[in-house]
Amino acid sequence: MESQTDWEALQKKTEEEIEQAVQDDPDAILLDEEWFEKAKLVVPASDKERITIRLDEDIVEHFKQGGPGHQSRINNVLRAYVTAKRFGERIPNSCPSGAFGNRI
Repeated sequence: MESQTDWEALQKKTEEEIEQAVQDDPDAILLDEEWFEKAKLVVPASDKERITIRLDEDIVEHFKQGGPGHQSRINNVLRAYVTAKRFGERIPNSCPSGAFGNRI
């Protein structure tokens, strides 16, 4: 995907102009020092396997609504589920009976 950013125009802006543009954008969030203090670096595992999977449309739409990174969010949900199962946590059964069978 080709970048739509006008890098030349951006380089000409001052920090104040950039901060004002972020404040004027209802979808943008200006990150403060507290955010950076609490932020944790998360490096994706390089040993991921590329697969093809069929998911219900509403499930895919739900994760896509969060913006870029929807596949990573799906992976995180699956990881949390598998981790909970490994440690014997009870998983609420909000899915149709037998949806997971005995394979997970």
